Amino acid sequence: MRKNKILLLIFLFTSYPFFAQDSIALSYENYISWVQKNHPIIKISDWEKNIAQNNILKAKALLDPNISAKIGEKKIDNTLYYSQKNIELNLPTWYGIDFNIGTNDLTGNKLNNEETKGVLNHVGISIPLARDLVYNKRRTAIQQSKNFSRMTFYEQEMLKNEILLEANFSFWEWVKNYEILELNKKVFDLNKKRYQLVKKSFELGERPAIDTVEAFAQLQSFEAKTIEYQNKYNISTIELSQFLWKENGENYNLPLFTKPSEQLNTQFTQDYFFITEKLLQNIDAQYALNYYFEKSKSLELERKLKWQNFLPKINFNYNLYNKEFKNQDILPLFDNNYQYGIKLELPIFMREARADYQNIKLKILQNNENIKFKNQELKTKIQTYNAEMGNFLSLTQNNESLIENYKRLLKAEEIKFSNGESSLFLINSRENKLLETQEKFLELKAKTIKTYFKLNWLENNTLKQ
Repeated sequence: MRKNKILLLIFLFTSYPFFAQDSIALSYENYISWVQKNHPIIKISDWEKNIAQNNILKAKALLDPNISAKIGEKKIDNTLYYSQKNIELNLPTWYGIDFNIGTNDLTGNKLNNEETKGVLNHVGISIPLARDLVYNKRRTAIQQSKNFSRMTFYEQEMLKNEILLEANFSFWEWVKNYEILELNKKVFDLNKKRYQLVKKSFELGERPAIDTVEAFAQLQSFEAKTIEYQNKYNISTIELSQFLWKENGENYNLPLFTKPSEQLNTQFTQDYFFITEKLLQNIDAQYALNYYFEKSKSLELERKLKWQNFLPKINFNYNLYNKEFKNQDILPLFDNNYQYGIKLELPIFMREARADYQNIKLKILQNNENIKFKNQELKTKIQTYNAEMGNFLSLTQNNESLIENYKRLLKAEEIKFSNGESSLFLINSRENKLLETQEKFLELKAKTIKTYFKLNWLENNTLKQ
């Protein structure tokens, strides 16, 4: 017995030095704002969206006018083979028709018969008469870049909201562990006082020695639980730090003596049913589905392009020439000072075209199945979260009532004990049951809040009307 008393005194004067430390408070609003501002994944997400926007600009470069110039000369044994100066402007268009205008100054003594000596100006046009006329690669690339940009937006917004959801989970887990720790500390302090009273009663001869053993055993039990929950709280504080980053990109380690300024309060979750109804009514506005909708549009563009490969490739080129900037009649176009050409290409078996077209049709079918699956998956999640919310809120109410009843039973047992009609064993049993129910109550409130934020996460992953 004396040994137990010595151990208890050592414990009372040496345990939990952190209880006396000054603590700092962290609010939910400041925490989430901090995560949104500095978390590296959220920064990367924003950069990914910027990259996708830049790719639209890159695709539009396919329609950029292009100016080219060339100068050259060849001279051997004082014989000028050729001297050439050339400048040309090419103008691509949306429908695959290209225009060009330029001038060529060519002199020399060793020119090919195909070349024209002197200054020759030209205006030309290149027209695909079958394949690539109505639909072509440059149109597809520009339109698809816009689809990919929107797909990237949906994808990155979902990723960002996923980080915020995990940050929410960590925060409310931290709050729960703090409240359970504080609850156990209060019970521990209460049992310290009870032990002192029982010990004093024993010394006065009012209580048997076994009562001090019972009180001390209960105190040791709460000592172990308090240490356990202090450790859980410390771990949850460390886990919370993984979402906190400084502006310079360094991770911020939250001090272990930080405490939440919020409490587990489920009042703000009461509108969960309205959120559920809104989500089910606007299921097609979900980012996850719109990602596949945009992919469908992109695949349809690809299908149209692949279908072009079944058409013959017929390119018509025409150049109208003007020599030495002389005035001349333009019409008729095929009378004088012109050059034209027609080129035909047609694969005999079209194996590549058939394979590509069948593959893109299969990809479209795959994407359609993904849409069906994702639609049902989202509906199931919404309905599951809604059912969980109803269940957790009902259990929370039940536990709240149960706690009040256990408090009454404990109070009654304490009165009976003071009158000599009960024992410490019964008080400890009542107290343990009350604490167990209070801890479960806090667990339920934390689960309710986390599930509510799952619904809120789906709401944030919805296109704004």
